[in-house]
Amino acid sequence: MCQWSALGLFALVVSFGATSKALAGCAPFPKIALWSELTHEFAHQLVDQKYDGDWDAYLAYLERYAGKLKGIHSKGKSARITWRDKKVLLKDAKLLRFLKLVNQRISITRCLADTQSIANFSTAAGGTYQGDSPDKPQSKQCARIPQVAWWKFNSHEGVIGFVSKSFGNNWKGYIGKWNERLDKLKNIKARGKHAITSTGIRLAGSELDVYINQTQKRISVVKCLAERHTASDS
Repeated sequence: MCQWSALGLFALVVSFGATSKALAGCAPFPKIALWSELTHEFAHQLVDQKYDGDWDAYLAYLERYAGKLKGIHSKGKSARITWRDKKVLLKDAKLLRFLKLVNQRISITRCLADTQSIANFSTAAGGTYQGDSPDKPQSKQCARIPQVAWWKFNSHEGVIGFVSKSFGNNWKGYIGKWNERLDKLKNIKARGKHAITSTGIRLAGSELDVYINQTQKRISVVKCLAERHTASDS
């Protein structure tokens, strides 16, 4: 049995109500009784105050939590959620329902993170980035990034913003990180082992082959974006 302090972030699913107004094209968070304060604005404040604006650190925390919940559910055990001195046991269908809501929260948070990265990129560039509009050679000539659930940035805009913010436009460094991941995945495959994603999913055999292929495609797209971005700056 596992116990965590929810810190106002996770709690028993009691009832659903009206959702908060969606901002920046991201869906509103699920409105549950004990997530009453959870809005886009609250998430921005939390990341600014507790994580110094680091959305990746916040997402990593949420994904670790979801991974623990999934592990508990797969073992048929109960998760004990502690919130404001109240302890609630979640198991089987109730735990799975809560896990789905947590994953939904992660997806929405990732959308907010991508939006924030794009905004930072636009500010740093001194203008407004137009994204994947048809008349832009960058998006027209570069393929679409494979849509993998546990990847944080699955759009051209998200990747460009993240490289600008976290790598100082060092595309070679960012591509290097993904090449390292690819090498590790290939090594795991060669040893007949399984890879574990940030959300706790185990990949082996044909599923691992698919993920290796997706990673290779992502690297190819990022290299294309790097070439277009470098050319636009010259």
